[in-house]
Amino acid sequence: MPPSPALTGSLRGELERLQLKNGMALAWVRAVATTGWLLALWYGRGLVHRPDYDAQLHWVAGYALGSLAWVALCWRSEWLCRQNWAGILLVDVPVFVLVQVPAIRVAPTPAATPAYTGIYLALVITAAVIRRPRPLRVAFSAAWCMVWHLG
Repeated sequence: MPPSPALTGSLRGELERLQLKNGMALAWVRAVATTGWLLALWYGRGLVHRPDYDAQLHWVAGYALGSLAWVALCWRSEWLCRQNWAGILLVDVPVFVLVQVPAIRVAPTPAATPAYTGIYLALVITAAVIRRPRPLRVAFSAAWCMVWHLG
């Protein structure tokens, strides 16, 4: 026996509410992590002159500004907020490649350059796939820990 239309409508409304909530949380995770990454590079560049920091700085600055702009767009459009998970595949992964390739070429320790960004990317992808509030909180907390550890 198929579910009643009233039950289907309430479940659909709850799913849309969760998609909106998780989409906004994912946008904030991305914005906080990229801004923290930018601040860590800027701060680290002042302490130790490393060529890989210089190679990453411009790309990460654009990525952080784009992430903050995306939060503002998600705030204005519920549809964009619900579709935020697609940004991982269409934006995050290509940007990580664009940022890491020039930095690896000039880094004194090439293996360490993509390590912490790969951890962040794995957490955000996991949080988006699961689409539950707890993994998003874990990814958000890990992003803040990375900022404090690198800074």
